[in-house]
Amino acid sequence: REFTFQWRRWQSYKLPFTCDVAGRSAVGDAGAVCRTLNRLMIRWVRGLDSEVGFWHALLDPKNGNNSEVDPAAWKSAQYWVESGVVAWHYDDICTFLDLARSNEKYGTPRVLNAGSGPLAPGRIDCGQSVPVVASDGLARFYLQLFDILQHEPPAFPLQCATEALNECFPQHHFDVVHMRNSLDHANDPLMGILQLIWVVRPGGWVLLRHARNEGVAGHFQLGLHQWAFDIEDAPDGQHFVIWSPSLRVDVSQWLLSGGFASAVNAQRQPHPAGGTEEYVWVDIQKPYAVT
Repeated sequence: REFTFQWRRWQSYKLPFTCDVAGRSAVGDAGAVCRTLNRLMIRWVRGLDSEVGFWHALLDPKNGNNSEVDPAAWKSAQYWVESGVVAWHYDDICTFLDLARSNEKYGTPRVLNAGSGPLAPGRIDCGQSVPVVASDGLARFYLQLFDILQHEPPAFPLQCATEALNECFPQHHFDVVHMRNSLDHANDPLMGILQLIWVVRPGGWVLLRHARNEGVAGHFQLGLHQWAFDIEDAPDGQHFVIWSPSLRVDVSQWLLSGGFASAVNAQRQPHPAGGTEEYVWVDIQKPYAVT
């Protein structure tokens, strides 16, 4: 089935622009960055059909023998529809949950899986059942997919763009915030990181798990892949870097020098599922002293 979401009406969807009119008109580096993000948003909107179509193929029960659909990914999606079980993280979320709550506890344990896609996990067992809130900037389209395919999802993501998490959740709400292979889909990943830090509690953790330099293979124009995440050596250790042909930032330096994070642990890892590509793992701890 072809999707026609009438992208020319994009303004009605309140897409996550992070630069206002004044910012895009400003002179100097700030204005140049805003204008670049504005151009990237146009490409981002054009890539939405591809992203939703990808999930449509995986959620469609008729695609079991479709040679153009990854059979393992299709089986995983179908199993989630039947059971609500999905492999949504690579490492031990519970360890980071314990670390976040070792000093001062904020209410009941909470985990956010941002940029979840349609396969929302629901809960995680950390000695006790901990709720996992799933959010995604395209959730409204995934809900439409469920209707089209006549699925009754076992759980579903909340409609919330990563760059606008403060509009969806209170500050200091989650102990751990997790993103896997989705922040590099954002129009403005730096704003997304700030929002992830905003919703995590003081001393809590933001965990980023992404394929290394994902945007390179498609020349930064394939679907929503407009960014590359990498690790570079620096005098004080390995730094997390986000780059594209237009923009580049040392995220580790930016977060630490700006006081947004008390620790940024970045490293390359082998593919968690045994593939050939490397992964970029970044653990960001929010400072305890936050006003």
